[in-house]
Amino acid sequence: MALVSLYDALKQADASDVMPVIGAVSAMATFGMSYFFLDAVLTHNFISGIALLSLGTLFVSQLRFKVKTIVNTIHSGLFFALHYITMKGLFLETSFDDGFFWSRIGFVIFALSLLLVPVYWEKIKEQTVNTSKKAGLLVFGTKALAGVAAFMLLKATDLGDVAVVQALDGLKFVFILIISLFIGRYIPICAGENERDPQTIVRKAIYVSIIAIGFIVLFT
Repeated sequence: MALVSLYDALKQADASDVMPVIGAVSAMATFGMSYFFLDAVLTHNFISGIALLSLGTLFVSQLRFKVKTIVNTIHSGLFFALHYITMKGLFLETSFDDGFFWSRIGFVIFALSLLLVPVYWEKIKEQTVNTSKKAGLLVFGTKALAGVAAFMLLKATDLGDVAVVQALDGLKFVFILIISLFIGRYIPICAGENERDPQTIVRKAIYVSIIAIGFIVLFT
């Protein structure tokens, strides 16, 4: 469910705008869920971290997002938080190997269940026929990279505190911004990340920095 909302949001706004907001919502929700379900202790910097994350999130959403995009990002962030908390609980009950295997099986079953929705089935069938070999390779490549990233993130969740893992995960927003600055000019306009205006770049750097700092403050 988190991924469905994430993809909808990415269709409506740039990745460097969407991902920090989803990450901030996920971080705040993860911290709250950790407190209620995993007996996590609130840090001394809790209020400061929440304030920074909220400020960065509002800065992005009010300047860049439509209402539908805001709804999708909040929904995605909440379900990502629920996912990580559930996975941590699963790892506490069983081994990492068993937890990873069965969670992936559940993911595959849910993905296949989307084919039962007529709208999704028609879209998949239509776009599969019209998709070029190059696009297919890109999809395969992105899924392979996502698989490696998911494995490493879940392994870190198994070995450490889920809250700390979420804090360090905030660094990806900095990487997303840096990568978008280098490759934005080479990708199609419909994919976003094409703005080269110095004012836009500075604004993105500011809110990404606020959210990244908020992650570190919240979980330390």
